[in-house]
Amino acid sequence: WEEEGAYRLEADLPGVEEKDIKLEFENGLLSISGEKKASSEKQEKGHLRRERFYGQFKRSFRLGQEVNGDKIQAQLKNGILVVTLPKKEESKPKLIPIAS
Repeated sequence: WEEEGAYRLEADLPGVEEKDIKLEFENGLLSISGEKKASSEKQEKGHLRRERFYGQFKRSFRLGQEVNGDKIQAQLKNGILVVTLPKKEESKPKLIPIAS
């Protein structure tokens, strides 16, 4: 969503660790990619069951040239990735005084 002076993006990434997420911003395009790995093992009544899960993901968002790529911030907390994308100063609306 758009806030005053910035855009904010939230992505639900349950079970994905920070080290497995890659954020890139180039020419107005923000890309979020990563992979999720998990495994489980259960032994009961003379048999053993092992499962492994693996999956990759990638999403891209066209944001234009009004985002200040040098000041992008990202935080991962409780499986939610929050990316704050500040707008460049020149892209913010400016009030023009009216002379009388």
